[in-house]
Amino acid sequence: MAVLALAFSPWVDRISPTWLPPVQALIRVWGITALVGIVIAVVVRAWWAVAACVVAALAAALVVVNVNVPTCDPSEQKLSVLSANAEFSTLPPREVARQVAARDVDVLVLIEVHNAYLEELMAFDEMKHLVHRSGDVPDEVSPDGTVILSRYPGKAFEVEQEAATFGQPGFELDVNGRAVLVRAIHPKPPIPEMIKDWHLGLREIGMWQRETGTTPLIMAGDFNASRAHPVFREASHRLDFAAGRIAEATWPADRSFWPFVDIDHILTRKFAVGKYETIEFSQTDHRAVWADLALCER
Repeated sequence: MAVLALAFSPWVDRISPTWLPPVQALIRVWGITALVGIVIAVVVRAWWAVAACVVAALAAALVVVNVNVPTCDPSEQKLSVLSANAEFSTLPPREVARQVAARDVDVLVLIEVHNAYLEELMAFDEMKHLVHRSGDVPDEVSPDGTVILSRYPGKAFEVEQEAATFGQPGFELDVNGRAVLVRAIHPKPPIPEMIKDWHLGLREIGMWQRETGTTPLIMAGDFNASRAHPVFREASHRLDFAAGRIAEATWPADRSFWPFVDIDHILTRKFAVGKYETIEFSQTDHRAVWADLALCER
């Protein structure tokens, strides 16, 4: 019964008690526990327990499996998008530059960076083509430092939000004559002192993306949420997950055990996905996410 309740927790859209969002984030753990419970219950012939664990496993699967996967006729216009949380600028810039070159990145979203970090990064030859940027980042090391670097020219914009958030700049790109909206995402985390802003911030992200209509859109970054959170499912409503049916976990990536939560995402509208990968960097607690995108035909 406990496993059944935990597996159904992602359908409760509440921030009180404050431990609920972290419990929801562990949906993969509850799903695996339910599968183990099925085996044990079958062995001891506890048929009611079998039924409860089967329902729990199905409930977990409904959350873990992405229902919105890009399907359209791709055009010849492609965009290689990389998003990485640098964890207070500790991610070595050399590693970022190597991945940018290896994947011919067109749009780079960097989170938790500051000016000195960007100056060091942009000194590498591999970064010379990313000449356009969304705006300023702080001089001090801070979680507020978020930047979008682009091969294509564009117009930077900011979105007014009632919720307190970390840096979430936007960039309206001109991709060979087609407008593409890019928004970097980094809401507050769901910890007790920030949980109200976390919840409201994700709601406002959802309202904003729906207000942008049908313009091709990329939202990338550290969402501090997964499909296990109802407010994230609302924020991503009508958007496609570049990760495909089942997203790889991206956090925490600096522990002795495997990451177990997928909170770093690339969400799109009017894009097809060629490839998607998570990337391990050193000295950061997040895996980066990368997608090879193609604009849908008009």
